[in-house]
Amino acid sequence: MILKEQLLMNHLAYQFIKNNQFELLHISEQNEEIWLEKYENRTSKVMRLTTRGFDWTNELKRDITNSINRIRSMGRLLIGKSVEFKSIYISEYAPVDDWQEVKKPLILKGSKQINIQVYYMNKENFVEEAERIANDISKFSLPALDREPALLQAELQKYRLFLNNLLIENRQKTGQLFSHAKPTITYLLIFFNIIFYMIIEFLGSSQDIPHLIQFGAKYNPLIMEHEWWRIFSSMFIHIGFIHLFMNMLALYYLGTAVERIYGPRKFLFIYTLGGVVGGLASFAFTVNVSAGASGAIFGLFGALLFFGLHERKIFLQTIGRGIIFVILFNIIFGFTVPNIDNGAHLGGLVAGFISSAIVHLPKRKDVGKQILAAIGYIIIVVALIVYGFNNDDNVIAHYIYKIDQELEQENYHHMIEIANDVIEMSQDENVHLQAYFQRSVAYIHLQQYDDAISDIEKTIEIDDTFAASYYNLALIYIEQNYIDKAKENASIAYDLDPFNEKYRDLYRKLFND
Repeated sequence: MILKEQLLMNHLAYQFIKNNQFELLHISEQNEEIWLEKYENRTSKVMRLTTRGFDWTNELKRDITNSINRIRSMGRLLIGKSVEFKSIYISEYAPVDDWQEVKKPLILKGSKQINIQVYYMNKENFVEEAERIANDISKFSLPALDREPALLQAELQKYRLFLNNLLIENRQKTGQLFSHAKPTITYLLIFFNIIFYMIIEFLGSSQDIPHLIQFGAKYNPLIMEHEWWRIFSSMFIHIGFIHLFMNMLALYYLGTAVERIYGPRKFLFIYTLGGVVGGLASFAFTVNVSAGASGAIFGLFGALLFFGLHERKIFLQTIGRGIIFVILFNIIFGFTVPNIDNGAHLGGLVAGFISSAIVHLPKRKDVGKQILAAIGYIIIVVALIVYGFNNDDNVIAHYIYKIDQELEQENYHHMIEIANDVIEMSQDENVHLQAYFQRSVAYIHLQQYDDAISDIEKTIEIDDTFAASYYNLALIYIEQNYIDKAKENASIAYDLDPFNEKYRDLYRKLFND
């Protein structure tokens, strides 16, 4: 009878895999039990087929308890919110005492609810249990068991060969998904980021904004002057050691995973395209000077999400839940903490997903969707550029930058014209403050002191703690020989910013004289 039991167990496993999309989880070394699993409707449906028999019901109950403990130990391998466990025993004899109570459905509460159903096929109730299994799980055919042992053995070997080959293929597939390459590009990117940081620190400071702009940080006014290379160069600039350390730590963990999955060329493609869109999104939505590899790193998040879309079970069993939590945490953190460049983060995330769709996973193609993804990427890039160039904040920042440039070149009349445009265009008081002040500087150089005083008084109305306004007023009054007024304003400037060398020198000169 052992041969027939073995044939029936393997035959049922074969049919559930072929006809009901169950996946093979495990075959015991003694070939006495087979575990199958299927994820459906947020439920992990686990089936155990075994040829183990029991003389007593207590032994059967202990075996069921051991199986339940094994399910609990599987943890994240079972991705469903709950578990449906079907245990099918195939044995010539049933326990000699009353075992019918174990056939009643059982529900166990816990982190995952487990619904348990037991079936016991023996020669006395073979047909009855087969019908229960067919009604509860799926209809199936039964092998002819009244044939010569040689024929039964041949059919059993056919099923065993199929199941063993399937188990080997599943293990190889899982291993291959994470072993397409060594993470060489990841290590090189970390190396270049660190070297670039050290160069910036050696020549100045990684926290000095003008120094960062000089080395290629994202600075919207210069991008609007067509310095597009800043979108790329800013990916290798970090503002302080903590910024560098956090990004390189993230790049190490994410980069090694993504490069092993996609291979070096596709990894570099995804990283670069994620970083580019991250930079463009920052340009479009964030006027502040910014830098860092965050956009590209979020592109790697997008690549892992694309992988999870196509390998959902493996993704959720390995890195999926942690990745999703980190993404959500970073997005929420970015919206609740100031000075976080959410544009770069979200732009990189979306671009990473789309660029992964362009190249697809290794040895896979879907030309139509890949072309659509490429078109989608181009549309996003163009849309971000157009929006960035027409964003009022960027336009005004560009105008103010041009005013500074005109000041350096001593084009004072043109400087006034640009300031007039800024004042007319913007309703932001901070923008007006800068424009009035810069225009007053132009008037001072043109010796139009009344106009300069009028503009400075407007800046003081906006912000009466802006020390530079009082300093410039003092200089004007000195030129007009109004020494008392000059002393008054020099004193205010000094009180507001006593550590400013210019303010301190002017104050001492006026009051010592």
